[in-house]
Amino acid sequence: MRGLNSTIFAYGNTGAGKTHTMQGSRTDPGIIHRALEALIGRLEQSGNRWQIACSLIEIYNEKVYDLSTGTTDELPIREDANRNILIPNLVTHRVSCVRDFEAFYGNTMQQRRTAITKLNTKSSRSHCCLMVEVSEGNGDR
Repeated sequence: MRGLNSTIFAYGNTGAGKTHTMQGSRTDPGIIHRALEALIGRLEQSGNRWQIACSLIEIYNEKVYDLSTGTTDELPIREDANRNILIPNLVTHRVSCVRDFEAFYGNTMQQRRTAITKLNTKSSRSHCCLMVEVSEGNGDR
């Protein structure tokens, strides 16, 4: 809430439960849903105006894709003079409540590459990165 970046990273063997821990299910939400719900709740309690923008990328075979566009166009990764990572042409989606986030996240995650393995029937074949940017002052809230 004070301009800091944070990362939640799940690591482990195939079938260890990384996807379930991060995504959860409808009856048992994972870290992503719980974190966004807590963030939006805290922002609503602040009384300030705010805006949330989300992007979701997939890294597959060392190439970056925007999951929200439904295209197979590869995106470049760049670094600016201050060593900030940029992904030109990455689409961001405004989110104003938990329901908006759930719609965005659910639709984009359907684009993710999966395959059957010996350990489970729907194993992710890529890395996924959800980016959430909070801005104060110009939002709808």
